Amino acid sequence: MPTALIVDDDTTFRLAISDFLGDNGYTVRDAGDCAGARTALREELPDLLAIDLVLPDGSGLDVVATFPAEAPTRVLVMTGHPSVETAIAAVRGRVDEYLVKPVGLADLSAVLSRLTPETETETGGTPPRPDTSRSQTPHLVFGDSAAMRDLEDRIERVAPMDATVLIQGESGTGKELVAAEIHRRSRRPGRLVAINCGAIAENLITSELFGHEKGAFTGAERRHAGIFERAAGGTVFLDEITEMPAELQVNLLRVLETGSVTRVGGNREIPVDARIIAATNRNPDVAVREGQLREDLYYRLMVYPLRVPPLRERPEDVLRLGGHFLAPQNDPYGTDK
Repeated sequence: MPTALIVDDDTTFRLAISDFLGDNGYTVRDAGDCAGARTALREELPDLLAIDLVLPDGSGLDVVATFPAEAPTRVLVMTGHPSVETAIAAVRGRVDEYLVKPVGLADLSAVLSRLTPETETETGGTPPRPDTSRSQTPHLVFGDSAAMRDLEDRIERVAPMDATVLIQGESGTGKELVAAEIHRRSRRPGRLVAINCGAIAENLITSELFGHEKGAFTGAERRHAGIFERAAGGTVFLDEITEMPAELQVNLLRVLETGSVTRVGGNREIPVDARIIAATNRNPDVAVREGQLREDLYYRLMVYPLRVPPLRERPEDVLRLGGHFLAPQNDPYGTDK
């Protein structure tokens, strides 16, 4: 039977979560502060640790940081005090899931389905968790090099969270493939909608991003939903974000801050639920200094940065990638030997 430790100073909330986990087959212990959590963890490492960020005697992340590197415990952070800083600290640490209070039972059930440990085998041992991320990962995106394995691990960590991601990499390194993999692993029910911010005429990109109402401008013969609406429940991928006109960057910043869009020619704010992943082939810090990327937008996008290394930095992946691209050409003729 899996075990769980619930750490929260709100007794009512702690008991409610304990009851829910108990109903789902967990043996549950609980604590109300960091000291109690550390005492419980010294006695036994649980399969699941659900912990608040703000506790009477410190931060829940400080408790998590004391885990030995080899500890199999999965970590769920639940907080009523979310911030960009704590989200960054969580996803860069060993936190597996990050929920904002009030926590709904549907959200908690979804998290449990991803974090529940494997059941015991008939011989009494607990099998290791399958490495589903690597076994199902196309080598077109990842490789056997240390650099790409590190990238894969970071993708696996950030994917289930709704943190905004900024991908940096040279042209041709596979930034859109990385964005697609993040979306696939996120389990968001909506689709991935991509747009190249530098490939659409400036007079059209506003409408494509935010939509327009009928009659908003010449040729607007019908209402048009922008990509944020079309990606409802999914992910928006903004490629080459540094090529977006400065005035539109202000509007994008508002979408990030309010979670809503206003169509061109409209006056009603429309709530949208879309995770944002942006990418650039430039150094974003240089783009900020040169005025091509707003500094406030940069910090909103930089919640979780990823860098895709070029092939020259991972030569050990050349043969595998070569085989991947040659296989479709060889298979019809049996010339793969």
